[in-house]
Amino acid sequence: MARYNNEKVQDLFNMAADLNYTAIVRCDGEVDYRGTNMAAALDAVLAVDEAEVRFLSLDGRTGWALIIPGLADDEQVADCSGIVEEWI
Repeated sequence: MARYNNEKVQDLFNMAADLNYTAIVRCDGEVDYRGTNMAAALDAVLAVDEAEVRFLSLDGRTGWALIIPGLADDEQVADCSGIVEEWI
């Protein structure tokens, strides 16, 4: 996976990849990406102004993050819940 310049966002997607999660990236109510390729999921996030990302595991664990790439580094993960709170 190509490195993104925000360590927190990059680590979030690396953790999801390591744990074999599925990512669902939504922007403006539309699904932009759904799958386990976290590089593609991150690309979908970076292509928009604001994205909601849900992470799902096979055992039912879930998490959610609101990512806004245009904000300052420490604010790009603007909100989160579930497993994402444990990862960041």
